[in-house]
Amino acid sequence: MFPWLFSYFSLFKPAVAPKPVAPPVSREKLLSSIRGQSMTLPDIEDLIHHWPQSVHPELDRLYADIDIYLEGAFPAGKRLQKLKAAKIPLLGSSWLPDVPYQVLTIGTYLLIWVFVWDDEMDSLEFSSIAADPTQAKLFRTATIEYIRACLDGEDIQAAKISSDPIITSFKPVGDAVVSSCTNDQIAAFLSELELFVYMTGVEQLFQQEKKLPTVDEYQERRMGSSSVGALLSITEYAYDIDIPVNVMKDLDVRILVDEANTIVSVTNDILSIKKEVAQGQVDSLIPLLYLRHGSLQAAVDSAMSTLRSSVASLESATERLKARYSHDERLTNDLMKYIKSIKCSCTASLNWSLNCGRYRLGCASLHDKVTITL
Repeated sequence: MFPWLFSYFSLFKPAVAPKPVAPPVSREKLLSSIRGQSMTLPDIEDLIHHWPQSVHPELDRLYADIDIYLEGAFPAGKRLQKLKAAKIPLLGSSWLPDVPYQVLTIGTYLLIWVFVWDDEMDSLEFSSIAADPTQAKLFRTATIEYIRACLDGEDIQAAKISSDPIITSFKPVGDAVVSSCTNDQIAAFLSELELFVYMTGVEQLFQQEKKLPTVDEYQERRMGSSSVGALLSITEYAYDIDIPVNVMKDLDVRILVDEANTIVSVTNDILSIKKEVAQGQVDSLIPLLYLRHGSLQAAVDSAMSTLRSSVASLESATERLKARYSHDERLTNDLMKYIKSIKCSCTASLNWSLNCGRYRLGCASLHDKVTITL
């Protein structure tokens, strides 16, 4: 287990021992138990309404350019149609609303790579390896080898490792990072990508087992398989800043990233529950919290409590960092850009989730006590 995850797991531990729910304990029984139940979605928008949120002024241009990119990178078919329909440029433009256009494009390429690669790991609709752990392991190994070669600037070696566009669509991102980032920044990016790939393997192993994971087990792998850490690790590239390594290793900087990861992941787990139950999936936070609390609404309320704690923790870490480095004006300015981008990642994920249609919510806002039936 990664040591920095301990404080994160504690957010999900109840203050008093919960009343255990009798069976269902199998996936099939859990799915049957929650299907047809209704729940009211919490107003996550209000929780982070004070955080920055805007859209890049060149969103329309990005949509047009990304359509061309997708058509050149991936063969025609359902996967390509799904990528075009996912409104990934909206997510990219909300995450990086004030960067140069070329940087916005690279950030959106990274989002696309994460979407496509993750689908290859877990989507039975598109992938032949999602249900084949042996082939999936080989695919993950090739992915890591390819990423390492790209980030080492070894283009010839990278080309020998794979020609699969699901893997090789990483290359423009790798090229941009190598040409613009320091060795320390590249190493941090690689470390987060390796964690992402590794944790998708852990996730697949859990899903092959008959026993459901505990909340803590689920969250351990979710912190890596969410890809949030990898996405946030290009923040310095995106804003052309170079925060000293010792500052990036500051515990409060790690708290910023971990809490943003929590906020994005838990928000996604809440908003995606209807889609996942419709697809027969229960290996996610809300169903597992339902087993703990015995009530679907109590599970959602518990997840919302975690979001409140994470927002407060992120704000506290921000204030401590501002005070600690206030003597260095340039560093403080860079940290404020870094923190603003982290907050944008949270608001971007929420706003995109409400507008992309992916989660079948039928609403663009959570302000009016939205109730959904699973």
